[in-house]
Amino acid sequence: NAQTENCPNSGDSLCVCDSLAIGSSCTLDCNGVRRCENIALTCRAGDDCTLECNKKDACNGATLTCPSGAACTVQCTSGNGVCTNLAVNLNGATSYQCTGNCPPSPPTTPAPTAPTPPPTTPAPTTPAPTPATPAPTTPAPTVPTAAPNTPAPTAATTSSCERHREPWHLLTQSQRDLYINGFKALASSGKLGTFTQTHAANAIHNASPFLPWHRYFIYEIETQIRNLGGEYSCFALPYWDWTKDIEDNQFNMQSYAVLSTGLSGDGGGDCVTGNFAASEYTPYSTMSSGGNWAGNCLRRNVCNPATNSNGCNYGGSSAAQLMNSLTSYTNYGDDSNGASDYGYSDDLEGPPHAWAHNFMGGASRRIQGTIYRMQLSNLLYSPDDPFFYLLHAMVDFQYTLWQDCRNHEQTDKTQITTSMYGEASNIDMSMDFTPLSSQTWSHASTLGAISPREMFNNLDWSVSYDVGDFFTRGNVNNNLVCQGNIHPNLFKDVTRRRRRRLGIADPVRSQYGEYSEDVFQRLQARLSNPAFSRNHGEVTEEENAYLFKTWARMDCEYLNIDNPCTRPKYFDDCSNMEKTRLINFGATSYDIEITLAELIEKVQDYPCMVATRETLYDWAYDSGQLHRLCRGVFDRFCDRSFEQETEDTCAAAIELRGSTQLAAQTDIFSIFQSEKSGLTGEDATKYTQLQLLVIFAVVNSVVIALVVGVLMACCRMSGCCEGSSRQQFKYDRVDVDL
Repeated sequence: NAQTENCPNSGDSLCVCDSLAIGSSCTLDCNGVRRCENIALTCRAGDDCTLECNKKDACNGATLTCPSGAACTVQCTSGNGVCTNLAVNLNGATSYQCTGNCPPSPPTTPAPTAPTPPPTTPAPTTPAPTPATPAPTTPAPTVPTAAPNTPAPTAATTSSCERHREPWHLLTQSQRDLYINGFKALASSGKLGTFTQTHAANAIHNASPFLPWHRYFIYEIETQIRNLGGEYSCFALPYWDWTKDIEDNQFNMQSYAVLSTGLSGDGGGDCVTGNFAASEYTPYSTMSSGGNWAGNCLRRNVCNPATNSNGCNYGGSSAAQLMNSLTSYTNYGDDSNGASDYGYSDDLEGPPHAWAHNFMGGASRRIQGTIYRMQLSNLLYSPDDPFFYLLHAMVDFQYTLWQDCRNHEQTDKTQITTSMYGEASNIDMSMDFTPLSSQTWSHASTLGAISPREMFNNLDWSVSYDVGDFFTRGNVNNNLVCQGNIHPNLFKDVTRRRRRRLGIADPVRSQYGEYSEDVFQRLQARLSNPAFSRNHGEVTEEENAYLFKTWARMDCEYLNIDNPCTRPKYFDDCSNMEKTRLINFGATSYDIEITLAELIEKVQDYPCMVATRETLYDWAYDSGQLHRLCRGVFDRFCDRSFEQETEDTCAAAIELRGSTQLAAQTDIFSIFQSEKSGLTGEDATKYTQLQLLVIFAVVNSVVIALVVGVLMACCRMSGCCEGSSRQQFKYDRVDVDL
């Protein structure tokens, strides 16, 4: 279902794919000599199926059965004999088309064929109950104990169809409407309120189970939409690839195409209109205790760069920056109270995830003295906004890709290492999904304990993602970490193939997208040049990491060319504060205790940093991320590798590093004085300004071996790298850490 089967080229032998049943919008690709000879192919009722036969005798003697309600297409487009003796059996099919050297007109009733087994999908493994982790002592948020209008309990069911999740921006509107109408149907039944209750009471943030907890949460909402039956029975949750919106509109978020696709747009801090207007949808949060939700409606206050001091840009959210994170973080991260705990999970939960919540949901709005809150930017009640589940499907897409590039899916779940999931103490904890799990209609009620270990591998849950155009935008297949490691049952190229068969062109890349790709290709070519490579033109893993880090840095600098924010030379990042505040969300984690006024005082001379703290304080407080907010993780600046240096002691070493780079700059500069890829105007100006960064990246890769010894000697002799009771960190404007 929803996938493409590629039969291997078997020469003069029969294809190994001798009998298949395919489902929704599927293609059988037989583009090889005798590749699908004598195959028996059955399309299911209600589905669109395509049989491609584009080589000599590719489908010789094959049988295609197209039953009532199905739409079938056959392509016989390359030479004679391509569809020799192809039998097409129809029985009231919705439509049948054939192009090229087609077989005779098909009969109106199906000829007897060997029975084709229906597609089977392994059911998720039911985890054995494990001892529950003691709950934190801090009381949970107060929420009503039952969703409004809760329907009579029904038995929990699950569909056997594969869950192939596709990018929202590449779907047709009718495909999008399945999610929109299914979401509203669950809201009308009261089930959606139970999801919001569960998130408000027990969602895990700022701890290792953050990703597995939300992985199951979106699986459950997907299941409940499927359980609506009929056209929903094979529903798969789409994902919002926000990197496409960033590429097209950078951080002019009010122009994001996703806002005009039926999900309702910006309300300017007031009630949205359209499919989720107050007359169409009542969020659970408006009926709960706590918070101001005037009008019983869904509210959004989408960020406007014209009025936001940070231009709606946290950084970390573009394709280049996401891929740098995937490449750089080899460890998942753990929950220790120290700097060593930071890993991939923390980075993904940080700027990209928080940016999407807070800037798409938007800041609270004061109306006649009352502050009204926006659901998506409120940690507890964010599932009330239909964006929530599409956003978290994208988060899980990124998490799955990080795992798959490292072949984690090949690891038995009993052999999970700390680099794959950092916190051994809670990998078998029973994650809390009440009140959802206490509802007899929920799938969770049939599973018993649901642990991070059980949620480790999406293959166990029959979940796959479509590559969409993120793989192109993020240069996934050019990343050594991912090359040859992508599992064909985790990531599939279905959506674009279907669009191409329908004659729909791939989206055109913006000038920013073309610039980003041009920079990547130039850096990749430089590293592949034997004159610069450390391994005779063979890019090493270390150089691959340099490549993606430099690309992400340049991508960030492009998006910040007009950044009016001032970068502080020093600031207090709260690293001297202990994490003493218990975060009351399912897993034991701690955060620093600090007020908004105290945070602002540390950066009061830097308006952009002040604005970031004002925007994110409530979110960071609720999710236990005040230490990251103070550390500067959410600030707009591109260089986040804060070096522990005092101003005076290592000044000579810093000066040496800068002068060495500039001395080497002259010879390298001419290499990058080439065409600007057709860019004109403002983009050409940006390109010229950023050439300097390319130079620094290349120079640094050569110079690092010369200067690192001097720098380390300085640090050891002077003590400038030693910790202190009040550490202060410095932004380095030049070094790209290569």
